[in-house]
Amino acid sequence: MSLERRIARVLREFPYDVKFEVKDGIVFLYGSVKSYEDWIELGLKVGSVKGVEGVVNKVKWRGYPEEEMRKKEEKRKRTFEENKDKIVGEYDVVIIGGGVIGCGIARELSKYKVKVALLEKSTDVATGASKANNGMIHPGVAPPRKSLKRALNVKGNAMYEKWARELNFRFKRVGSLWIITPRTLAAYKKYLPGSLYWIALKYVVPWAIKLKGILNGVKGIRVLRGRKIWEYEPHVTRDAVAAVYI
Repeated sequence: MSLERRIARVLREFPYDVKFEVKDGIVFLYGSVKSYEDWIELGLKVGSVKGVEGVVNKVKWRGYPEEEMRKKEEKRKRTFEENKDKIVGEYDVVIIGGGVIGCGIARELSKYKVKVALLEKSTDVATGASKANNGMIHPGVAPPRKSLKRALNVKGNAMYEKWARELNFRFKRVGSLWIITPRTLAAYKKYLPGSLYWIALKYVVPWAIKLKGILNGVKGIRVLRGRKIWEYEPHVTRDAVAAVYI
């Protein structure tokens, strides 16, 4: 269902003739309602529709302060015209993206005497990947050993306990299991005849992962085989040949 149809369906819940248009995910509402409370409810309902980035509610209600709102609109336009060609601010650091990383950087920089601007395209912070991720703090095994990403990943991971104490959010190191099954090396099976394939799955792959992690500076990595896998996580597939706990 298109965004326009979803909005229209919401508007049909109200006994009013309200028109709308959508520009770049922003919904503009026009018409009139009975009360200020209806005006609020209408805007909130439309704003909750999936895909709506924001609402500009130009609907009027009974007792609408026409003259006051007109003056405010004129003031906004005048302010815009006076400042549209001016530099609105100068900053030492500009951070693009208001997710958990961008906000975390801004918070850290707030401890120093620097002027920081945080730019976010959405109507609020943490509305993208930070809103819908799986909550896992990456351990730092995957990035190339000599990369900046690896160095920052491992160092940043170790900082979360302190961050959790300072900001009072829940944080628990439960670890993660990298599961190795008969399908893990399926694309290379033709190059590993007979028992070589199973030796690679059971021993070579898990120890290669552990070695890469150690070289990257990740601590506490364990190779698991047999019943030990299901002691860590009973719901792991029974096809598991080995696992790496990180």
